[in-house]
Amino acid sequence: ADLSLVSFHLPSRSLTISNAVSHMSIDALAHAIGPFTIKAMEPYHFDSPPDVKAGGTLHLVVRDKTRMLFEVKGAPVKWKKFQSRAIESAMVFWQGKNLSISNAVTEFYGGKITGNLFFEFRNPKEHLYQYEIKIKNADLKALNDDLLSYTNRISGKMDMNLAMTAGRVHFPEKLKGHGNISVSDGYIWDVPLFGVLSPALNSLPGNIGNNRAKSATAAFTIRKGEIHTDNLHIHAPPLHLLYHALRQHS
Repeated sequence: ADLSLVSFHLPSRSLTISNAVSHMSIDALAHAIGPFTIKAMEPYHFDSPPDVKAGGTLHLVVRDKTRMLFEVKGAPVKWKKFQSRAIESAMVFWQGKNLSISNAVTEFYGGKITGNLFFEFRNPKEHLYQYEIKIKNADLKALNDDLLSYTNRISGKMDMNLAMTAGRVHFPEKLKGHGNISVSDGYIWDVPLFGVLSPALNSLPGNIGNNRAKSATAAFTIRKGEIHTDNLHIHAPPLHLLYHALRQHS
């Protein structure tokens, strides 16, 4: 690590750091913040330590007074079944029992994902979070290969905006949010949300339920852990389909 300035204030038991540069282990960072952050970071795995630039004040006794800012970039990251080849940039601000990630930009299955996230750890039994993310030009086949265990023909490019307005780590059934999604030039009938009508369409002349979709778009809401949409449009020549009142468990 390269530390430009470090000072220790004995009465407050606080450590002030300025312009520290390091290949910092995320596990080490989580342990420094506290047990609530260790639990929150469990699903995230880094193949190698990212480049981290840090500054702020770390209170060793009264952790709620801590104010630290980290600039993170570089390392591949995995979250559950998702993975990214590299974090281009992210600003992480630790303030007491709150943790926010802003201006995050990462590679995402050949495209990009950008976003802002906020976590609150005041109640150890109910960690709260909110986030807004935008996905641009992600490859559906590569994404599908990581998410689904069965063989299918899903393909295409995906854009998505997603805002999770009320999330609780231990209560996924209480999720609330909204967003929109668009898919271009792809085979989408193996996606459960889109494929429910494929058998019926294949009963018509020409097996039109197997056609590639030139485009598909939908706006949706998330309530009580379920995804709802009433304006799913699929343009799969020679058909243009409009679905109403679809519901999918998240």
